[in-house]
Amino acid sequence: MKIKNLIQKIKEYPVRASVIGSLAVLTAVTAIKDNVYFVPLGSLNLRNPQENQYVWGVIPRVYLEGKAKGSIHNFGLMTLNYLIDNSKITGNMESYGLIIGINDLGKNSEMTGNMRSYGLIFGINDLGDNSKITGNMRSYGLWSGCNELRENSKITGDMKSYSLLIGDNNLGENSKITGNAVSRGIISNTPTGLSIGTRIDRNLENYVVENKENSEK
Repeated sequence: MKIKNLIQKIKEYPVRASVIGSLAVLTAVTAIKDNVYFVPLGSLNLRNPQENQYVWGVIPRVYLEGKAKGSIHNFGLMTLNYLIDNSKITGNMESYGLIIGINDLGKNSEMTGNMRSYGLIFGINDLGDNSKITGNMRSYGLWSGCNELRENSKITGDMKSYSLLIGDNNLGENSKITGNAVSRGIISNTPTGLSIGTRIDRNLENYVVENKENSEK
């Protein structure tokens, strides 16, 4: 009788049953696997991780320090992956936020891999001062997709931002890109300028945004 009642409830509430079933599977996997974490509202601090890491929760924040090898996959309502200053990662950083997804490299850091951020509102990839990435930066957001390099930083790869409203690929002063920059939105910004509609910069070879003070002299 209990099994029949369970089957009947699944038929009556298929969406609820799917959600409960998915959560049960996630919970079981989290309990068994050492590299799968449930972080509801807090943070996960990883020092020198050497394999792929999977994180899920409501507002999970992941902080990486040292020399990381492997990719970071973060799922939640609002997600953050942050590589602490003076650190290095060989692998991808992927942030899947239902509202906001963010990947952030601190100052004087280095990455070999791709950055991908997804959010219904904002998708953001940020590279700190004096840092570099060898790989692609991709951001997806309904309101805004944003890829940004701070001052004196470098990307060898493509910058691509996709959004309904604002697609933004921005370089700070004395920063450099070797690759393509693609911005899609009603308003689009690339390293070479701002426009309405899609804006594409192809084959940027060592393109540098000069220091404003120096350019005015």
